[in-house]
This record gives sequence, C-alpha cells and structure tokens, in this order.
Amino acid sequence: MISVYEGNVMQNLSEAQLEFLKLEFGLTEKEISKLSLDEWHKIREKCADIEIEETYLDELDESLTEDDDEFYDCVHCTERGEIAASIVDLKYKQLFV
Repeated sequence: MISVYEGNVMQNLSEAQLEFLKLEFGLTEKEISKLSLDEWHKIREKCADIEIEETYLDELDESLTEDDDEFYDCVHCTERGEIAASIVDLKYKQLFV
C-alpha cells in the first residue's frame, strides 16, 4: 500500500490500483491526490464499465437463474476487472484519511 501525501491529504491505494489508474487513465499520484469528488465519481463509473467488460461466464447450465447460488460459480472476472472493481468500491472520503 502506498500513501501519497499532498499537503494534509493522504491517499491509500495499493500499488496495483495506482498502476491501473496510471495505465488506464494516465493519472499520476499527484493528479490523483487533487481529484475532486465529481472527477472521482467519473473514474469510478469508468472502472465499473471496465469491470463489466472484463466479466465473463463459463458454460452456464441454462436451467440456472440468478436466484440460484450455483449461477454465480460460473461468473469470473479478469485481473484487470478485479482491480477496476476494487477502485469502484472506494468511496471518495476513503481516499483521504
């Protein structure tokens, strides 16, 4: 976990999350530390889109529905999608401690 200090602002993001934000959006640590709430929401929305794009199903038993626990055993996400999902889960105020 890397902590980036910008004035009194501290952000806690993993190295994988920082690298993802750099590769996907061209954001440096300094730029991340200055994001507004609206900018962070836009990034989270883009990450949600990536998570959806990177989620796939194995062969699915067509008799299963989303109400069946076994349905979700067939759902998988790539590493890129998992990192995007971890960013989606970060609320703005969690960035700044």
